[in-house]
Amino acid sequence: MREHWTSGYEDTKRTLKRRDWIRMPDEGMGLVVHDVHREMESA
Repeated sequence: MREHWTSGYEDTKRTLKRRDWIRMPDEGMGLVVHDVHREMESA
């Protein structure tokens, strides 16, 4: 269980470093989804 929590914690830290991901979307844009794991695969 601790490994699962640690993984989630690391994902959260990576997400919060991406300022472009946490800004509010433009009006009318609707739901915006970012996949931190897909981002890692393409790096």
